[in-house]
Amino acid sequence: MIEGQMYSRVAADPTQDPRGSTEGSLASNYRCDPAEDSSKSNAKIQFASLLISMFTFACLIKVVFLNPPEPVQSFNDPADTTANLRGENLSFTRDESNSQCLSVSSLRTLIDATDQVFVTMPARGAGTSFQQFGDKCFGAGSLTSDAVRGGEDALKELMMQQYEVPKVITSHNGSAENMAKILHDIPKTSLVIYSHREETPRMLSAIKHVLATRYCGDKSIKSSLVEKMEGDECYVKEGELVNLVKEQSFEIGEGAGAALSCDVYDTIEEYGPTMLFMDYSNADEIQNLLAEKYCPDLVGKPVHATEETPPVFVHTENPINESGESIVSLDEWLEAKSTLLEFALRLNDKATCVGKTRKMEDSLLSCKDGYLSSNALLEW
Repeated sequence: MIEGQMYSRVAADPTQDPRGSTEGSLASNYRCDPAEDSSKSNAKIQFASLLISMFTFACLIKVVFLNPPEPVQSFNDPADTTANLRGENLSFTRDESNSQCLSVSSLRTLIDATDQVFVTMPARGAGTSFQQFGDKCFGAGSLTSDAVRGGEDALKELMMQQYEVPKVITSHNGSAENMAKILHDIPKTSLVIYSHREETPRMLSAIKHVLATRYCGDKSIKSSLVEKMEGDECYVKEGELVNLVKEQSFEIGEGAGAALSCDVYDTIEEYGPTMLFMDYSNADEIQNLLAEKYCPDLVGKPVHATEETPPVFVHTENPINESGESIVSLDEWLEAKSTLLEFALRLNDKATCVGKTRKMEDSLLSCKDGYLSSNALLEW
């Protein structure tokens, strides 16, 4: 060591007799004092330490200011469907708990490499918002919104009416038959995005939508379901409401149970389409990724479908409290009945492979960014 070596030389000097030679004579005039030499050594050590400190400080400045660390991205609550975009340059890593989860950056790369995108979903799975986004992005009206649902005639019309066909086709899909057709007819370079919503909250949302827009709205269906209208307030009969739900009328019956059947899962395994499942609450993010490629003017401007709905109340067949009241808001009625509706009305009797769908839901929930490759199904 420098300090130890310096001290060893100083300790050896007093034992030498420098007068025995010419060199010694010269040294006698310039006798090295041990204390003086030690002081000089300490000064050298301090100077070296100063240089090391300055070098370390310079490296720190370079790391912090010239090469700053990547910022930690915030993660919005996925249950909040009105949340702002998480940003257009996010790069999350793959979720280690599930090898088939996709990060936002991986999904961006996939979309960039795709020739055609199909976005499909059950009723109340952000479909109307996606349809309106498609209309704004490609200006193709109903051709981008329900071409898949309309069948072969609508698809032929799509092919012939427009020279440049829309690269993103969005459609509600409550039919396993239509879903299977998409999966086995598209080329490998096409991407299918299924916007998924767990069935119970989806169904409750569908009940509210059907009542508000089809029975209580301006263009309402004439039915004994509606007991009366007072201004914009709509009052429905509980017994008729239960029958409506049991029959799974309109959007109520267009859930994952209808679209994700055993036949659909078999088609995924047999044909191996490029497909992913997404949490419907990520609709804004998917719109943003699609906009980056196809319509940059919509980047950061997610399209949200809105509808004005009248307040709906349920006239129950039995009093709801000791005071004998029998009028309750639809939200309160659904909250009171939601845990028993599917069981009491046997709403899943026609659904198949529900276990696979629930396993898919569990896997999807485990994905940090809310995107799951359909390849996950092949591992079960």
